[in-house]
Amino acid sequence: MKIYFKDSIITQLDVEKSIDEIFNNFNLQPLGDVFIKPNFSGRFPIIKSENTSIEILDAVVKKLESIQGVKRVLIGHYSLLSVDKSSFDFDTMINLGGYKDLLKYSKVSFANLDLEAGIEIDIMGFKCYYPKILDNVDFFINMPKIKTHMETGVSLSIKNLMGLVDDRSRKLFHKTNLNEMLGYLGIYFKPNINIMDGLIAMEGNGPHEGENKIINSIISGIDMVELDSFISSLMGINFTNVLHIKKAMELGVGNYASNEILSQYKDKIWSDYKKPDLFMRFGKKIFFWPTTSCSLCHEVMRLLKKKLKSNLLLGLKFYYYAYFSKKRINIILGRCEFMEYFVNDKNICIGICTRNYAEKNNLNCLIGCPPQIENVINFIFKELKV
Repeated sequence: MKIYFKDSIITQLDVEKSIDEIFNNFNLQPLGDVFIKPNFSGRFPIIKSENTSIEILDAVVKKLESIQGVKRVLIGHYSLLSVDKSSFDFDTMINLGGYKDLLKYSKVSFANLDLEAGIEIDIMGFKCYYPKILDNVDFFINMPKIKTHMETGVSLSIKNLMGLVDDRSRKLFHKTNLNEMLGYLGIYFKPNINIMDGLIAMEGNGPHEGENKIINSIISGIDMVELDSFISSLMGINFTNVLHIKKAMELGVGNYASNEILSQYKDKIWSDYKKPDLFMRFGKKIFFWPTTSCSLCHEVMRLLKKKLKSNLLLGLKFYYYAYFSKKRINIILGRCEFMEYFVNDKNICIGICTRNYAEKNNLNCLIGCPPQIENVINFIFKELKV
């Protein structure tokens, strides 16, 4: 197996040179229709570490445009999970990210996967669907972003495949066992190459509350298990503890990075890389526990913060509890049956996925998938008064 690692990438010329090297080093010979799966996850305001950069996408498309045997380059993605789906539909996602500029290349078109016919697959007894278009392309390029992830530890090449199943399936993954189900995706989706965007990576509480991390790197490989374990190691994360990578390895999707490769690049480790937490803290007393919540509940948290900033009275009330509450306040989202119960704290359960946890611990629960932000605000303040 082989890993391509290039750092100190500063200019667009550096990016293009790196892409040329990847095609040469892996002897890539794409023909016919090429499908590109970028990582699009940013919701306005988008930070640079959320989406695959336009610089790398442009370089890859430019390379494909120059190859005579390539007929079409399809950049495909589903719309983002959103409380208000119309706010982040496919066209909005492409426009906000600045990707429409790629249409300057004659072979490029965008594939709105929401409009594609679906193929049914079975993962752990659940029916999931992926776009039929994937069965009709000749070459598949997976282009993830290097990110931390509060639930899965990391979001790399395997995790990026989750964007190839429909929105219902993505919510199902979170409601059941995300790490286990992610491991199976490598059986169904086999990229010809994975080109990892590490120009501006994400650290901390990714994938929605993380921070930009400039590492000016592009990393590539064919074996997703090898690639993801290698990058996890660079991030200072023990890849044998990353459950979806471990599951993919056990299923035969690929092999862990060898000791030889890890030793070769040990001086490249990003020693100060911020790891994800299990919670997000507001003030001294309020803790948000997203546990296994999907992007919808993460967006509810984002909308909550936005509402509190725009409404002075609500904001002052919330921050009063954040600093002067006698008890610690845990706002819990996502499937959390196995989460520790904080006996001496004030625990507030948001969303339908917390229902079993709430019933088990005799707590109230706000039902919804996701609940409306106005209901969330009213419910939280009602519970704080009890």
